[in-house]
Amino acid sequence: MLGADDREHVNSYLIYQLIHSDHHAEIKKQFLECNNDIKSGEYKFLRVDRQIFYAEATSMEIQVEHQKMILTVFQDITYRKKEEELIREMAYFCSLTKLPNRRYFEEKLIQAIAESVQFSLMFIDLDGFKRVNDTLGHDAGDEVLKIVAIRLSNSIREGDIVSRVSGDEFIIFLPKADQEAAIRVAQRINTALTTPMIVKGETMKLSASIGISTYPKDGKTPDELIKKADKAMYFAKHNGKNNYQLYSPEFES
Repeated sequence: MLGADDREHVNSYLIYQLIHSDHHAEIKKQFLECNNDIKSGEYKFLRVDRQIFYAEATSMEIQVEHQKMILTVFQDITYRKKEEELIREMAYFCSLTKLPNRRYFEEKLIQAIAESVQFSLMFIDLDGFKRVNDTLGHDAGDEVLKIVAIRLSNSIREGDIVSRVSGDEFIIFLPKADQEAAIRVAQRINTALTTPMIVKGETMKLSASIGISTYPKDGKTPDELIKKADKAMYFAKHNGKNNYQLYSPEFES
């Protein structure tokens, strides 16, 4: 228990030393606000071995003889938090590559459009991936996709998001990126993907066809922007592959 008069100095108590630093301000706020009300919150704690666990802290002000005290009860909710995280991963992430999926990606686009933030996106299709599956099998294809996911993630800027949408197709969200910035990322991706990789003892070299669309010039909705980046990607694929193309209204003819 914590003396009510001491809640401003909660940092001197053991609880403040055990709770993760991410939540110091939150737990102090909870103690300060539980005057005649019950306050609760979920926090990260550190065990003696420095492993993180989650607990729900419920605080209330009580009278002990002539002194007001803050009583806080803790309940371990680590198992529940792990279940929530697993459900989130299943809903928003690709189980093979661990990249965000299309649902996660589209929610980010909706948010950026609502904030009227300029951005670009890329639609990427691997060149010759079907040949990998046909000659080496689907296990090899899965290994290639994992390697590609890593190379794409290493080629983007901080804050960009790589998403696997299906098969060998990926989309990249480039917040606050104009066409020139998107082109620089596309060039890095092409260089990264053409670097030979070894899968199941076989050396192979892939490439990618990349289509780029930009908000708000090329569209005002996630669906419209993705479709236009997809069209630009097909134009790149039909013009030699291993290149990028910016969307143009000419692709509609």
